[in-house]
Amino acid sequence: MPSTLDRFSASDVRCAKPKDARGIAEAYTAAWESHYAELGGEKPENPLQMVDAQEIRFKRMIENQERRVLVVTLSQSIAGFVSFG
Repeated sequence: MPSTLDRFSASDVRCAKPKDARGIAEAYTAAWESHYAELGGEKPENPLQMVDAQEIRFKRMIENQERRVLVVTLSQSIAGFVSFG
């Protein structure tokens, strides 16, 4: 059975665009919540507010080229991202 990684190809990785900020923020928040829960923390009271704040942050980061942001897409949705630089 192929793993999730086997479904990705180089064409699924691209530079992020400002319109990707919401999907990146959702992926970031989901990862943060999962990791935080493993450490014994509670979920934020308003996860949507966290997503909204991260969307603004990532959109600014992409538009101002503060950092390089790459996204991985799966079925045209953001499946993951990396920022560097």
